[in-house]
Amino acid sequence: MTTGLQEPLCSLAVQKGADGSTVVISGELCFSSSDMVEQELAEYDGRAFSAIDLRGVRFIDLSGLKVLRRMWSRPTLDGHLPVVIPAPCVQRLIGLLGMHDELVVAEVSAGPGPDDPPRRG
Repeated sequence: MTTGLQEPLCSLAVQKGADGSTVVISGELCFSSSDMVEQELAEYDGRAFSAIDLRGVRFIDLSGLKVLRRMWSRPTLDGHLPVVIPAPCVQRLIGLLGMHDELVVAEVSAGPGPDDPPRRG
């Protein structure tokens, strides 16, 4: 999906690794882009992903979360759930909705995104 300036609103890439494929999503995963992400993911039906890398996601709404929920609920080839590497905005939404128990979160620190407010220590 693109904006009026023809910049992609959201992008999806699949990277093959030794322990399986990783889906990398970046940009804004929202109502405007979720259909595009769903269409791109349809090309990979039947393939299991070992990880979902969301560190490049700078905005997410409930439509985007619905797409992600279907992705992280799909077992990997060895029957485990994929590891999710969340962006801070994704972590916040998951926390607000009490969905932490639904996914396996990687120990990788995503770091603050460009649109995240500064945190007070």
